[in-house]
Amino acid sequence: MTSARSAESNVLLGRLSGDASPDTAKGRTPKSAAPTPRMITEIEALSAAVEEQLPRGPRICILGGKQFMDPNSEPSVRALAQLLAEPLVRSGAVVLTGGLPGVQATFAEELHRAGFENIVNLVPLGEQSNYGIGEDLVAGLTMEERMGVFAKLGQIYVCIEGGPGVAKEARDAHQRGAFVLPLMSTGGASGGAFGFPTAALEAPSFAVAEWATLKAGTPEEVAWAAATVIEAVLRDQEPADGAKNDVPEHRCAEASKVSL
Repeated sequence: MTSARSAESNVLLGRLSGDASPDTAKGRTPKSAAPTPRMITEIEALSAAVEEQLPRGPRICILGGKQFMDPNSEPSVRALAQLLAEPLVRSGAVVLTGGLPGVQATFAEELHRAGFENIVNLVPLGEQSNYGIGEDLVAGLTMEERMGVFAKLGQIYVCIEGGPGVAKEARDAHQRGAFVLPLMSTGGASGGAFGFPTAALEAPSFAVAEWATLKAGTPEEVAWAAATVIEAVLRDQEPADGAKNDVPEHRCAEASKVSL
């Protein structure tokens, strides 16, 4: 993929099948609809096609609200991004956002300011991140499709604040075995509300001390604890020969791509 060189993010494209117009997409997947086998298969196919266009390396997904609710959350996000920029460069990681304002935009902006540029924003058809940072990748016709894809692609999910949508994506990611890291002191979904996965709120054996800090530390302490845990998870995923690790590739013949 080419890096962004203009005021706007480059817009890339994932799979879109059938009628790919935003207007016809509106009625495809109502929020109230329970997932059907066909819907699940479509999301898996879409995820596989999107994955083919992502950079190699471990994927760090950022989940969070569209605006900051707690005054300590924004400084926590900025400090975490500053601490992670160099380790993420060393690990060859890619950071994924959902192209949303608030937590995701702030994290992307601060990473970019610190010198990290391997950022991809997954967006529904017709939407843009408007960050001017990284590259936009279409990942579905609707926000529901984009959320389904987002929950399938990362190895680590960092959660700050958030509502029901953040809780759902965290549940889906945790259920498939991804490492979910909630900054619990920021509250909202990340504090355990809205059905956030209970197991993800429990401290892993290697991070008991850091987990206590994530619950009640200052913004600087929370950022340090989160960065420490993320670096530990990344080290654990590195192959023994030192080569950079990739998310396992999905294979699905049904995936197809359509150009805008």
